[in-house]
Amino acid sequence: ASSGDGLLADISSLSWVNMLLASLWPKAHAALADFVHAELTPRLQEALPMPFKQVHFARFSLGAGRPELGPVEVMRHSDSHLQVELDVRYFSDVDVLLDAGAGGLSFGIRSLALAGRLCLALKPLLSQWPLVGGVHAFFASQPRVELKYKGLGEFPGLAQKVQGAVDEMLKSAMVLPNLKSFSFTRDEQILDWTEASAQAPLGVLRV
Repeated sequence: ASSGDGLLADISSLSWVNMLLASLWPKAHAALADFVHAELTPRLQEALPMPFKQVHFARFSLGAGRPELGPVEVMRHSDSHLQVELDVRYFSDVDVLLDAGAGGLSFGIRSLALAGRLCLALKPLLSQWPLVGGVHAFFASQPRVELKYKGLGEFPGLAQKVQGAVDEMLKSAMVLPNLKSFSFTRDEQILDWTEASAQAPLGVLRV
């Protein structure tokens, strides 16, 4: 970390955010289902062996569970960069059925668990409205995803390939150096968006 880094707040509870998320989750569920169909399906088709090359989601429901957030830390990396880091936990019994598209072959996923540390970089900080130029969301390290299956006993090795496709989808979407950026202004007089959306890691530690 740089000498300008500083911990501004360490909040142990995000109960109000979790209550808000519970209300928004049905809408988020629909958006996530669209994302899974568009992004995960082709990855599965590429990763799985024959006769699963036409696999698709026949059912996709994440059940009654909802994500829980917290605790959260807010850190200042520089005068123009604040970063919010929070734990994300999700566990739910799910109803997901994947159809191979031929021969009546199918298998399901009965539960899903996810745990990771989500980072929200608020930068650049501006001296005029909207005060924050954009938010950049990413995981600094690979989130842990655990899937429990049904109907996969007769297909040795298939669970590992599904897991690999899910992990790779997350990695390519939101694990550094990959991230999702959301701009609050497109006024080029106050914001260079190319520079603002770059999220160079402060350092890398490999063990």
